[in-house]
Amino acid sequence: MSSNEFDTSRDVKTGLGGAALLAGSIGIGQLPYDSVDSIYQPVAHVVDTALTVGGVAGGLLVAGSVAHGFYGNSRTAHRRRVFHAPGWANRHSFADHLGAKAIRRAGQQTRPSLANRADRRAAKATNSDFGQFLGKAVTGFRPARGSEVFADFQKSLLFVAPPGAGKTALMLHSLMDAPGSVLATSTKPDIYTLTSELRAELGPVYLFNPQNVGGLLSTFGWDPLIGCEHYQVAQDRATALVKGTRAITAMQEASWGEKCVEIMSKYLMAARLWGQDLRAVAYWLAHPDDETAVRILQQFPSHVPDGWAASLEAEMRSSADRMKGSIWSLARGSVSFMSNPVIAQACTKGAGESFNVKEFALSRGTLYLLGDSSDETIAPLLAALTDYVYRDFKALAQVQPGERLDPPFGFFLDEVTKITPVPLADWAADIRSHGGYITAITQSFAQIEDRWGKEGLAAIKGLFSKVILPGIQNLQDLEELSKLVGTREVDAVSEGETDSASGRSKSRNRSKRKELILPPEDIRMLPPMHALIMINESKAVVTKFKHGQIRAKKMTEGLRAAKAKARPDDPGTVNAQVTA
Repeated sequence: MSSNEFDTSRDVKTGLGGAALLAGSIGIGQLPYDSVDSIYQPVAHVVDTALTVGGVAGGLLVAGSVAHGFYGNSRTAHRRRVFHAPGWANRHSFADHLGAKAIRRAGQQTRPSLANRADRRAAKATNSDFGQFLGKAVTGFRPARGSEVFADFQKSLLFVAPPGAGKTALMLHSLMDAPGSVLATSTKPDIYTLTSELRAELGPVYLFNPQNVGGLLSTFGWDPLIGCEHYQVAQDRATALVKGTRAITAMQEASWGEKCVEIMSKYLMAARLWGQDLRAVAYWLAHPDDETAVRILQQFPSHVPDGWAASLEAEMRSSADRMKGSIWSLARGSVSFMSNPVIAQACTKGAGESFNVKEFALSRGTLYLLGDSSDETIAPLLAALTDYVYRDFKALAQVQPGERLDPPFGFFLDEVTKITPVPLADWAADIRSHGGYITAITQSFAQIEDRWGKEGLAAIKGLFSKVILPGIQNLQDLEELSKLVGTREVDAVSEGETDSASGRSKSRNRSKRKELILPPEDIRMLPPMHALIMINESKAVVTKFKHGQIRAKKMTEGLRAAKAKARPDDPGTVNAQVTA
């Protein structure tokens, strides 16, 4: 018999006992008081009191057993049995990986400017200076349960959940508290409106919103041709643009994608050398027989690699119509956003020359990139800008003490598969050694596979620590996550009866069996504002967190009130950033 069966048996016996007591007290209570007086007059008062107490006690027992039965079968009770059981992150997990002491110890690598100092500044450092806050543990045993959970800045995080599950609500805490420079992408304007004033207290704030999402205007423009007079920059920029298209995943031949990058890099260099902007590239791609780019490359032999002009000319005159058509179609798709005049204005000649990534990375600033998820033609542009920032961040880190940035640089990539499809696996494997970290957000693992394929999905799963929120529906994903959380040993009791010549005998056997710590259905039905945290090296933990949007609003209101109090005669100053 299992422990659940014992619980049921106990409840039934308790209920029957209570009912019997209630019935007995009521039955005695029906006797005439005259009879009681004549037989037991000396103790009538005691009996009367006992009748009352017996009836109440019986009723309480019945009510209690019924309530216990309902509670025992409730979702809350089930959750407690699952959450408050062995197998979850324990005090050792917090000491080694998840707790405040663990992230401060990791600060020897991630925050040497604080961890290796004993001055006033180091003493004032908070836990958020050493890692991302992920809520308070609601699983396991105390003291682990109730402890704050963190991921140090050597960890890259992957948030997975459907819309409305609380991904942004949790991520906003890390964005607001990030001690260093941040690049944050989103399809919603609230990430900017909620946090920009708070981030402005730390450093400069920039907004690149080429589609004017939410009616917000960009604070700067960016020309994708910047630096493309150099071979490596042209190659990197072309790669980011081409791989930012969804069509790249549907290419029948991988070599065609590589050929497309090669052609695009030549066009980018030609346009830059001739003093043009991306509109020229879009025009040449729409007219594959136009050899203007070839003639430009021929005029700059000192800048152009040997053979580039000739190979571009050969590609243009190729008779392989099917391959040529596919390659040029993919290339046109990588700059199709230029057909939108609003976007074109944000990224044409001269735009963004004053935006210096290296200065930005050292200023503890914040760069917001907004894109409309319903128009994925914007993805190549935002991916290219994000790639541009990432590469300059790495170059800057390599000349810093320890070859890393301190404080670390954060990339918060909301809807990463839709608007900033950068090479997540490659970045995650590389970024930690340069003083950076990634928090990527997606609606499902299927979106990752659709964008980067099965191999890409497997690589991302292996490199990223996972933050799973309620509502995942894919059974295969749920079962895989459940297995990752692991199993625990539990006592199993079996009872049996056997008939023999000497009569019937009963037996009870005890054994050990394994059960899932968190079954698939419990992952799907996590409570609101809860997250399953799986830091790669640690046992899993479920956390509860507060709504980041509410915290951001309260902090912004407090900031405005403080500024208004400091400058009572200049109320316009308080809201200058909001209305700008």
